[in-house]
Amino acid sequence: LIAAAALGACNDDPISWDPNDTTDLFVNPTVMVVPAGREAKLASRAVNPGNEPTFAAVEWAIDPTAGCVDSGVNVGTVTVVDDPDALPIQPPGLFEVTGGTTMGQTCLVLTSGSASQTVKVNVVADGILILTAPESIEFGTTAQLGAQLVSNTDPPELVGPFEITDATWSSDDEGVASVDENGLVTANAAGVATISACWSGTAGTGSSELGYEVCDEVAIEVVVPPPSAVAIAPASGLVGEVITLNITGLLEPHAVFIDGLELNEIFVESRTENQIVFWYPFNGVGEHQITVGVPGVTSDPVTFELTSAGSADDPAYLDPGTAPLTGIPFKKVAYLDASVLDHFYLVEVGAPTTIVIDTDWDTEMDLDILVTDGAFTAFVCTDGATGAQPEQSVCALPAAGQYLIWINNYDETSGTYVLETAVE
Repeated sequence: LIAAAALGACNDDPISWDPNDTTDLFVNPTVMVVPAGREAKLASRAVNPGNEPTFAAVEWAIDPTAGCVDSGVNVGTVTVVDDPDALPIQPPGLFEVTGGTTMGQTCLVLTSGSASQTVKVNVVADGILILTAPESIEFGTTAQLGAQLVSNTDPPELVGPFEITDATWSSDDEGVASVDENGLVTANAAGVATISACWSGTAGTGSSELGYEVCDEVAIEVVVPPPSAVAIAPASGLVGEVITLNITGLLEPHAVFIDGLELNEIFVESRTENQIVFWYPFNGVGEHQITVGVPGVTSDPVTFELTSAGSADDPAYLDPGTAPLTGIPFKKVAYLDASVLDHFYLVEVGAPTTIVIDTDWDTEMDLDILVTDGAFTAFVCTDGATGAQPEQSVCALPAAGQYLIWINNYDETSGTYVLETAVE
């Protein structure tokens, strides 16, 4: 008891410093990432040289000019208050840091006496929201979407800075609807596509080095209203005759289908809002149905009758509907006059093969030789006129099926020619 009393009288502790002498600050964390509108705890303690808490008060201040502010980055608004939930016996220096709605980095300087520590506070966004998204758009049209970074709070708050190109846009089905880097959606076909906008905070105006990705998505239905084919003129005629189809509700991307096969653009002469003018290819003598639209969504059919594949004075004109010329090799003598500019020959092969097409004409003519698939949707070979005799085209047919050999009377000169094919 005497030793203890003597020690107390000297007011000396067993070590050489005063426990209330603040010489440093303990801070945790020293770098903070705070989502906009959210709160995060910041702990600090005034300590003596022995790292013991001195219970001294800790002050805070925001220093927007400190070296931790990145050039060109907006400083996030940071609010710091003493923790209202702290226990009375808890030392001072525990704070709540609340992120504002401007992304960026700021510096929070903590001081106690002569001791100080700087904490970097990064304000980030933890959500993204797609704006102005329609539930549906019509085929062939576009829709401009918006996007904005938001806080993951209730209710969410808009967070900036942000440009629409800071997001990464994508579609899960570009065949139905595609989207560009500006959030512009283009309707390509009937169906439903999910459009997504994602942001990782690592590039663009809204850069904040966010360590994870946030996304939002919307489902958009592409609606394809069928047009109405109301009249056709003439209602009957020959192969190659020009036909006018009057339509209501036509969109420019719509195509013409004959007996379910889409006509290649080479058959369409002109297209306006309410009318398509095209010439009729061979499909055999008899009635055929014409529809307008896109695959899966077409108008009601209009009937057209093909009366003949050629004129009365052109008996050699091939009509695949009545005298199909299929298989190889084959040889055909045909007549071209100035009014009939095109001949068609249907070839059917059972396997990929190569054919040689010769056109030996008896008078000076200039012919083009083209080969398309049987649905008239793509060219397999195109061989322009050479003006030399014979005009020959070597064409590789890539698969089994039907192919259309198209002889075009380039200079509209009358005459006869011999068409031959052979396996190479």
